[in-house]
Amino acid sequence: MVRYSPRAARALAFLKRPYNDIDVFVEDTGNHSMWLVLLRRILPSHIRLSSVNLLGGRLAVVGACRLDQLHSTRSRIYIIDADFDLLLGRPKPRLKHLYRIPAYCIENILLNEKSIIHVGLMTRPTAKEADLARLFAYHEWIKELEVRLTPLFVIYAIAHARCPQVSTISFSVRNLFEHRPQGVSVSSIKTWRRMLQLARSICKSCGIDIFFAEVRTVRTRLINTGMPLAFVSAKDYILPIAMIRMQKAFGFRGDTEQLKVQLASGWDPSSYPGFARRIRALAV
Repeated sequence: MVRYSPRAARALAFLKRPYNDIDVFVEDTGNHSMWLVLLRRILPSHIRLSSVNLLGGRLAVVGACRLDQLHSTRSRIYIIDADFDLLLGRPKPRLKHLYRIPAYCIENILLNEKSIIHVGLMTRPTAKEADLARLFAYHEWIKELEVRLTPLFVIYAIAHARCPQVSTISFSVRNLFEHRPQGVSVSSIKTWRRMLQLARSICKSCGIDIFFAEVRTVRTRLINTGMPLAFVSAKDYILPIAMIRMQKAFGFRGDTEQLKVQLASGWDPSSYPGFARRIRALAV
C-alpha cells in the first residue's frame, strides 16, 4: 500500500474532489472498502463519498491535520485510533477536524452483535437471525473475553508507557488460545502467565511500587464506554477469535479483510450513536 506524507495528503484529497463532497483521512494502510462502506452508512445520503484517503499510521494523520488548520468551507475529517490513550489518560491532540475513535481501534466499532449476525446471513442466507444469534452466543462470548482480556490490556498499557521495549500487541493472541467445540477462547492460565511475565519486566525496569501505583491508576480509567472491550485491540486480539467463531458457527469462508468489509456492510449506526453522531457533525 502506498503511503503519503502529511504534506501530500491535501494534494491527494484535492484530486478526488470531483467525486467527493468531503475529504476523509484515516489511520489505515489497506482496507479502503471497509472504510468507504462504513462511512457511507453514517453520512447523510446527499454527501458524496467515493474515496477515502489512507495515510498509514497515526503520526501521518495527525501531521496532515496539523497542516490543515486554516479556515476553509471544505468539510474534512481526520480519524485516528485511540490505542492505549484511553487507559493512559492521554488527551486527544487539540486540532480542528481531528476525531479520535472512542475505542482502541475501528475494529472495535465494527464488532457488535448486529454486524456479526449480518455476516452470518451473508454466509447462510436461508438461516434465521435468531438461530444465528444462538449459534454465535455473542453476549456470553463477549463477557468471557472482557474478563480475560481487559486485565491483560491494563498491563499492556503500563508496559507501553513504562517499558516500550517490551512487546505488547505484537505478542500474537494465538499464543493465548485454548480450543473449544465452538472455536477458540482465551485461556485464563495462559493469560495469567503472560500478565505475570509482563509484570516482572515492568517491575525490573521501574520498581514494584511504581508498577502497582500504575495498575491502580489505569484501573480507575476502566469507565463504561458503551462499547464492550473498548480498551482491547479488536484488530489484533478480538477479530481473530471472532473470525474462527464465525467459521464454526456460520461456515464463514474468507480472510480478515473480507470479514471487515462484511461487518461494515451490516453495521448499524444506532449500535454506537455517539460515534455516528460525531462523524456526521464533522462532515457538515
